[in-house]
Amino acid sequence: MTIQDIRRENLTRLVEQYGSQRKLSDATGLAPTYIHQMLSSIRGIGEKTARKIETNTGLPDGWLDKPFDISGDYQLTEDEMRLIDMYRSAPDIMKQAILSVAQASSSQVDEEIDKAG
Repeated sequence: MTIQDIRRENLTRLVEQYGSQRKLSDATGLAPTYIHQMLSSIRGIGEKTARKIETNTGLPDGWLDKPFDISGDYQLTEDEMRLIDMYRSAPDIMKQAILSVAQASSSQVDEEIDKAG
């Protein structure tokens, strides 16, 4: 499986999670025809485009490049989608605050796990 195959599969997942190519287009800032062309293998999904899609949908850098186990359930929940939408529409200072809280919470959980272990 090539990087293009993996990116195309993951782009397909995103379309499913967003509900349509149009909604994903709105989220990413890419033209609907461009998304259609990438899904149809008319166009490849280059490095810059992959990172733009990830950034504009709130996904971590490199997400489109990672193959996912198809048998696993990797659908975003409604809460996750709502959180992504809120994050995307927030001003930069709010985005920084959200990330700081999430990182601090993650560190606290790690510490609790270490204590329990």
